[in-house]
Amino acid sequence: MTYIRLSRLTRTVSGLVIVALILPLVPWSIRPCEAQVDYVQRVLLFAVVDNTDAGIKDLSRLATNKLQVALNDSDEIVCTEFDRTSPIVQRAISEGQLLPAYAQAAPTEPAAAITIGHILGMDGVIIATLQALEIQRQPRQVEVTLRGQYFLVGPNYDLEADQPQAAIEAKSTISLTGLSRTLVNYEGSNRPLVRGALADAAYKFQQILAGRSAIEFPEGRAKPLEKKNKWKWLGPVLVVGALALLLSNKGNEREATPEGAVPPTPTSLRVESNAIRLFWNPPPDTELILLKYQIQRSVNNSPWQYIDHGNCDSGRTSWPDFDVSDDNIYQYRIRSVYTNQAWSGWVQFGPVTYTRP
Repeated sequence: MTYIRLSRLTRTVSGLVIVALILPLVPWSIRPCEAQVDYVQRVLLFAVVDNTDAGIKDLSRLATNKLQVALNDSDEIVCTEFDRTSPIVQRAISEGQLLPAYAQAAPTEPAAAITIGHILGMDGVIIATLQALEIQRQPRQVEVTLRGQYFLVGPNYDLEADQPQAAIEAKSTISLTGLSRTLVNYEGSNRPLVRGALADAAYKFQQILAGRSAIEFPEGRAKPLEKKNKWKWLGPVLVVGALALLLSNKGNEREATPEGAVPPTPTSLRVESNAIRLFWNPPPDTELILLKYQIQRSVNNSPWQYIDHGNCDSGRTSWPDFDVSDDNIYQYRIRSVYTNQAWSGWVQFGPVTYTRP
């Protein structure tokens, strides 16, 4: 009797493992899911223009980074910031496709943006501005107003005349507000709240661009209402499958890094009055095109976690971590991500103890 029970248990577990191993081979078109991504759009994001009178340092840069991170969180978009120092722009200049004068500009006119998007082989371009920034003192809260336009490159570019169409039409025009969390009796810097409000606005922008209505957002927070998951049964099966795949792939981790995916070189860490700033040298040129970097940190030997979802545009060689406090030990690591979804191995910075100068 014991033997029969063990046999049945073995058959059940074996069946689950087989299903879990077969599931990854099933075409996505017949898998149960709420939405399928038919095509990933390549979007060029121009630096967000600061039209506010807030006088906050690097506000345009902060807004651009938050918007790029949010857009790249979408399964339907690969977003690249327009930066004259990025490899994709430098390659276009070296091949004579893009004039250096265009690379020096920061286009706010749709015609110029669409021209650059066409040259760089993009599907769409985004031009965005910060219209207002308000700080409520008590309780402390920051509100930002973000306005942006999304243009499809193909319909707005005349290939025969090799120039933008005379009448350019935006696929989407978005205007929204982003809110930070509310802090009572807060006496610290407004900068963390500004970053929170920008992240909120960027997430809403991404969601509205994907087709969600602004009224679906609960008041005061960007994250959408939770949707019921009717495929909970997949969880146990996927866990078993993941364990089986992990065991089968043990010892082959080195094969996960594609040829040509080279990490950047960490150079230094600098403790500043309100941040720890990372510095690195970009990886050498390869046949792959660098898309971005991903950054993780560990606090007091805690598990690694991404900073701002880990996304840092390819034109940067430094990154500030503002979420730091005294007497904590911080460790950081960074890797390169390329346009073909290849990534390098992680390389680590030395540990540093933060003490406010």
